[in-house]
Amino acid sequence: MTLIPWSNGKAIIWDVTVGNTLATSYLTSSSKTVGSVAEAAERRKHNHYMNLKNDYHFTPLAFETLGSMGP
Repeated sequence: MTLIPWSNGKAIIWDVTVGNTLATSYLTSSSKTVGSVAEAAERRKHNHYMNLKNDYHFTPLAFETLGSMGP
C-alpha cells in the first residue's frame, strides 16, 4: 500500500501473482490463449479484494512463468 494518496484521495494497494503456465490445472486454457492464466488471476484478485475498493484504489498485477502479463 502506498502511504500517500494515489488517486481521488485513495491510497493504492496491489497484489502480485505469478501463475505457472505449465501447471496441469492451467494447460487447457494456457495452450489456447496467451495470457489466460494471468487474466484469470487478476479476475480472482479483483473478486477477493472487492470489499476494499470503496476505500482504496486496488490494482492486481499478474504474470505467467513464460512471460505474459495480465491486462
